[in-house]
Amino acid sequence: MGFIPPEAAQAIERHKANEHIRQQQQGLGRPIVSLEVGGQRVVAAGDTLYYSPKWKVFPDFLADYMKFVVGGDWGNAELAKPFEERHPILQWYDGYCCFQRSMGIGDGEIKSGPVTGVGACYLGLAYNLFLLKHNVELQGRLIKRLKDRSNFQGAYYELIVAGTLIRAGYDLVLEDETDAATKHCEFSALSKDTGKKYWVEAKVRGVAGFMGKTSNDGTSKTDPTSELIKHLNQ
Repeated sequence: MGFIPPEAAQAIERHKANEHIRQQQQGLGRPIVSLEVGGQRVVAAGDTLYYSPKWKVFPDFLADYMKFVVGGDWGNAELAKPFEERHPILQWYDGYCCFQRSMGIGDGEIKSGPVTGVGACYLGLAYNLFLLKHNVELQGRLIKRLKDRSNFQGAYYELIVAGTLIRAGYDLVLEDETDAATKHCEFSALSKDTGKKYWVEAKVRGVAGFMGKTSNDGTSKTDPTSELIKHLNQ
């Protein structure tokens, strides 16, 4: 290796340090692309650019990104319902808005506050949707399932698993779930380190009264291992 000027060596070390910090914060997927242009905060999600002058920090973008994904008309229709009848996403949205008001968020100043369950659920869902769009593909069929109360929990859990694998540095390949001719999983995951490919099937226990589940599609049994073997065999 030839001589490297001290200034270049320092720049390389700074880049390595910054990349290490980024990976600690964001994981091993594609880095967040965000910049300010002409008073607008611009954020890239895959091949799509989003922008707003209101976004001061990344959670500001995530809160609006959820609305972009599910659609304003659908969201407003859910908000018009009594709270108990709303889709879980809009119940979380209501709780998140209450948290923002309690913290005085929304006056243009950057503020911090404690992590709450409803905030983690709402922004966490938005972030996993962003990760899938930014690193793989955000399929319309998944959004449709997410907006369906009876399918919400399964789609929500799949997004958690997909987001975890993306941050862990796996390349995901989504399966064609419209193909009923053969059995398949939610997606496959390729390890960048070992080259091994894994078939990923995401399953979560449905409990009546939680996450949109009712007695028609959720269990009332308190034993978390009930019917575990049956589900594994399926």
